Amino acid sequence: MSRKLHLRAAACLAGALVAGVAVSPSLSAAPRAAASGTVTDITNPDGYICHEPGFVGFENFAAGTTLVHGSVPGVDFTSTTGTFTWTVGDFAAGNKNGQKYPAGPLTSEQTNWAAAGPPTANTSGRINLLNGAASTFSVLVKDASLFTLSAFAANHSLIVKTPPMRTPDGRHMSLVTVTSPTANISYLQLDVTGTSNYVLDSLCTDAPGVPTGQLVLSSADGAPSFRRQRNRRHLDQRLLQRPGQDERGGNVPGALDDLLDSSVGSGENRRDW
Repeated sequence: MSRKLHLRAAACLAGALVAGVAVSPSLSAAPRAAASGTVTDITNPDGYICHEPGFVGFENFAAGTTLVHGSVPGVDFTSTTGTFTWTVGDFAAGNKNGQKYPAGPLTSEQTNWAAAGPPTANTSGRINLLNGAASTFSVLVKDASLFTLSAFAANHSLIVKTPPMRTPDGRHMSLVTVTSPTANISYLQLDVTGTSNYVLDSLCTDAPGVPTGQLVLSSADGAPSFRRQRNRRHLDQRLLQRPGQDERGGNVPGALDDLLDSSVGSGENRRDW
């Protein structure tokens, strides 16, 4: 064989090897991030802040309200068999709904919460995202017994499940979070295993169509004393972001308390769910 043919054969072989390396899945494909399920201890639920665009805190509902289809835009709360069994509780409504720690064993972010059954029930429940899937979803849970939160895709395949966990006694709540690399979380199932009562609060997600975020001033935030608490958190952040001015560009009074109720203006009328 001539020297030219040898060189041509060697070039073809090298080209084939390079092409093989280029298409090798083990070398060209980046590792895909995995879905995750975590439980974080929250020592002060009243200081919890949701950083996603969708938030449900139940403060807009009266104690004993059954959450039916349409009660909360973008979300249905049902039993594991699809019936509407979730009810809202309010620690400010009296002993029927329990008493907030330290007067009782349960707690929440502000005073309202929900459970899949009568107030302070111990029934597993399902949360359906109606207007599109999420890539992240979390809730605050208070339960002295073991519980888990599972995330499912629209085809009912399990995406991720949190490890069994129980909430420490006292003021604590458990921040239960599931995330996925893609927006494919269509519904969640909270499974409770014991006979102790539990509460769920502060749903936080990037699912489309869920009510607007937590840090929004509104005249519908509930009783004035609790509206003041929520407005204070919002204003604390405003003052850090723009010292000396409020979000409309006006001067901030010397005392933060002067802003708490007066800051609820006509331009900020989105409901705090």
